[in-house]
Amino acid sequence: MVKKKKKRHLLPVLAINGILKNNSIYGPYIFAGAFAVFVFFTLSSIIVNDLVYTLPYSGYIKVLMMIGLVVLGIILVPFLLYTNSFLIKQRKKELALYTILGLGKKHISIMLLIETLVIYLVVLFGGITTGLVLGKFMFILLLNLSGLDLHIQFELNGKAFLNTMVFFLILYLFTLIKNLVSVYRLTPSELMRSHKENDREPRFAVLRGSIGVIVLCGGYWIAINSKVDGFIFTNFFLAIIFVIIGTYCIFKAGLHVLLTKMRKNKRFYYKAQNFITVSGIHQRINKSSTSLSNMCIYSTMIIITLLCTVSLFFGMTHIVNYRYAYDVEMIFENQVTSSIPMENVKQFNKMVYIDLSLVQEENHFSVSEDEYAPKEKVRFLTQEQYEEFGNESLNLEDGEVAVFTNGPDLNFKEIHLGDQTFTVTEELEKIVGVNKSYGNVYLNVIYVILKNEKMVENTFHELGIDGKLAYKTKYIVMLNEENKVETIEKLSLWTSQQPGMLSFDDVISGEADTKSMAGGLLFLGIFCGIVFLICFLIIMYYKQISEGHDDRYNFWVMQKVGLSDGEVKSTIRRQIMTVFFIPLLFATIHTLVAIQMIVRLFAVIGLFEESVIVLSSIGVIVFYIFIYMFSYLKTSKTYYRIVRM
Repeated sequence: MVKKKKKRHLLPVLAINGILKNNSIYGPYIFAGAFAVFVFFTLSSIIVNDLVYTLPYSGYIKVLMMIGLVVLGIILVPFLLYTNSFLIKQRKKELALYTILGLGKKHISIMLLIETLVIYLVVLFGGITTGLVLGKFMFILLLNLSGLDLHIQFELNGKAFLNTMVFFLILYLFTLIKNLVSVYRLTPSELMRSHKENDREPRFAVLRGSIGVIVLCGGYWIAINSKVDGFIFTNFFLAIIFVIIGTYCIFKAGLHVLLTKMRKNKRFYYKAQNFITVSGIHQRINKSSTSLSNMCIYSTMIIITLLCTVSLFFGMTHIVNYRYAYDVEMIFENQVTSSIPMENVKQFNKMVYIDLSLVQEENHFSVSEDEYAPKEKVRFLTQEQYEEFGNESLNLEDGEVAVFTNGPDLNFKEIHLGDQTFTVTEELEKIVGVNKSYGNVYLNVIYVILKNEKMVENTFHELGIDGKLAYKTKYIVMLNEENKVETIEKLSLWTSQQPGMLSFDDVISGEADTKSMAGGLLFLGIFCGIVFLICFLIIMYYKQISEGHDDRYNFWVMQKVGLSDGEVKSTIRRQIMTVFFIPLLFATIHTLVAIQMIVRLFAVIGLFEESVIVLSSIGVIVFYIFIYMFSYLKTSKTYYRIVRM
């Protein structure tokens, strides 16, 4: 009975000593957890702060912060599982000694429970304390990036504390259960040997490697060929899943197949340096493949997150300039009878038109009652209405049309509207008040200009639309810079008082709305990028430690059989460079393939300047290569120090 009590009192001491004694591996793990708690707590605090949503243009903030929480949760689960598996593997010899000294698996389970509880409390305390100290600064940063009122208070809410505690409690309980299962499955002798055991070669390596290549190519195909339509985001996430699965399969089995072929090449393999490097990697292919694939995936996440953040930062002006070729736009169901306030107005134009949503098959347009059928917005107006809007004169005859689109050129010689065929006499380069971008394939509107109203009526009849034509009237206004805000407010008030008012839009509100959306995305990009980078650095650090411990005995043997210190260093350098730069190569390829899809995703929010995205990609990739090399140089010292112990 006394012995049992002593054991119980000893367990908390052993648990805390286990963490302190292994601070070189637990330190980064705890730091990453605390930072994740800080980010999670900060985002939760913003989401539950009701005062934020009383501000104008803050509608994007809640949605974006919730997306950030989901992304953070998705990333943290595999990261904690991987790092936890590394930690427990390093501890198995120590746990085996405890069992030999008299501790049963029940006592070890209690000790692991105490360790997990201590880590959870330290991580929670560190992260929430940091959130309390820096939360207001983070909140002001978000408001500043989003262009919102900086006088709003950062309020603490019990929901944020509860959400954070529950989420991370579930995560750490899951890792505890995983550790307990692995300990209960093994005998003391198996625990003693398990940290040295090499992972078995993958079964069906050729098949799995081939599947990996096929799935990866499938992800690439989706990324390259996806169109900007309602499925663009679905295709984006599908491509991500394919690339992740393909990457894991290639690193898990494809790398094994490649190294096997290298070993069969006698000219290459039986050189001293190649023999040692290739055989060393091959012995730990399964363990290495998991680490390498994780490094590759996190590297890709970092590059793409930074790429999107930088592109958005430099592209905000382009988004606003494209959306607003005017200062004010007012749309009504019919023509306005009362006089429009003209104070401070520099330019004023009026367009009368009819909008239809038509199914397009090349140059054929038709009406469809299928609400799920992909449709294009087609805007019809007469030659007189077109010229009245301030455009150049046209000279159309019966059966002729002029066309314009604010996206890529149509290049049609003929256009079929229902059963009626028209000759396209001219594809216009511009229309007053409308900006054109050849990258706009999602938000485009097709303008069809006919000779007169009779031709419009006949066309609608052929399309199966009879009755009175529902014309809309659009007014666009350019203002003098002086007193622009006051004039916009007057026009907004006047518009709201008119019958048949459909919409009012102005450049000031548009800029604020765009900045709110972009600011939230920038805020998320900054924090997600930092989280991804921390995860990557810790995985690389653990990988170096793991490789160092695995190679220490092997390199001691090499020195005993006659290899000089210089040859040992050369072998280490070749092996580390081979192992650690393959993920960077794959991550760069993943990013280059993803650029076309990123361009299309940005097109959805109105950023059509491909040059901004391409230049940002080049800059981010070069920047990340330097970060990667710096991390490699720093962690390789840890590797060599362990090897020489």
